[in-house]
Amino acid sequence: MPKNFCLITEKPSELDVKISAALSALPCAASNEERARKFATQQIKEAIYRVRMLPALTPAPPKQRRAELSKLAALTADLSHHLKQMHGSSLFPVEREFPSVGNEFVSNLDALNSIANRAAAEVPAQKAGGGRPVKMAGRGLAASLCAVFESYTGRRATITNDNNRKTGLFVQFVKAILEAADIKEHAANLAVEAATIRRDVFPTTAVRRPMS
Repeated sequence: MPKNFCLITEKPSELDVKISAALSALPCAASNEERARKFATQQIKEAIYRVRMLPALTPAPPKQRRAELSKLAALTADLSHHLKQMHGSSLFPVEREFPSVGNEFVSNLDALNSIANRAAAEVPAQKAGGGRPVKMAGRGLAASLCAVFESYTGRRATITNDNNRKTGLFVQFVKAILEAADIKEHAANLAVEAATIRRDVFPTTAVRRPMS
């Protein structure tokens, strides 16, 4: 477990109990459920730690954020294009040391390009103010939880509409972890946004199987 977990304010055992309860409500697709739960718990703790650090960050000016995100999008697009154009014999020595440099890596680059472009477009025009970014913590955590949910269950994160109420396993999972992290934001809305973005970014990517 990373040393920086000592910065989490709750007692680790208390947070573990809350995360364990949230994971217990989900079906586990791994053959070794205990190992998969430990791995998922670690991922969730890391995500909570990251979003808790957000208020301590001084936001960069919008112009800088937009430029840096646009550069990231351009670099990922260039690298993806270059890898797609490379001859197999040229790529082979790299692939031998880094097997996922092929289709999986290119798919991740394309996804990162899409995310960076979207983020650049969402940077507000006005100057960044002080304080905690609005909904930044909840949105960031929900996005991480979407990946954890799909890896742990082996299923897509989906939303059920019940008389205009957004429900389902993923919504309940997000709600439980937000409560564990003491983030008071609307779980259903965040779950819908996270699941929608993930489907847009990975429209044809199969859900990864959890650690067995």
